[in-house]
Amino acid sequence: GEMEGKGQMDYANGDIYFGEWMDSVPHGKGRLICTGEKGSLKQYAGDFSRGIMHGVGRIDYKDGSYYEGDLKSTQVKGKYDSGKQYSKQIGLKHGYGVRVWASGNRFEGNWVNGEMN
Repeated sequence: GEMEGKGQMDYANGDIYFGEWMDSVPHGKGRLICTGEKGSLKQYAGDFSRGIMHGVGRIDYKDGSYYEGDLKSTQVKGKYDSGKQYSKQIGLKHGYGVRVWASGNRFEGNWVNGEMN
C-alpha cells in the first residue's frame, strides 16, 4: 500500500524522515535527518513537495552553518565523474532567505536558483 498521512521512515543509509506523506513520498511538513558521512546536509525541517524540499524551511549543515527561508524544487542537469549524464529534481534556495556560515558571516536577502542575488 501507499504511505499517506503522517509517519516515519528509517532509510537503509541511516537517514530518518518523519512528517507528512502523500503517494509514498514526503509531501507537506516534515523533517529529514541525515546521519551518513556523505554530503553536507545535517537536517532539513520544513515543506516538502513530492519528496523534494520546496516551500519554506531550514537547512542545517554539518559544519554548523544554516539557511532559513524559501526553497524551490528545480530540475538540474549535469555529469557524473564517469561521464554519464543525469537530470534530477532538487530543492534550491530561491526567494527570500537568511544564510549564516559557521564563520559568522551572514547574508539576508533574495536568492535565485541557489545563488545569492
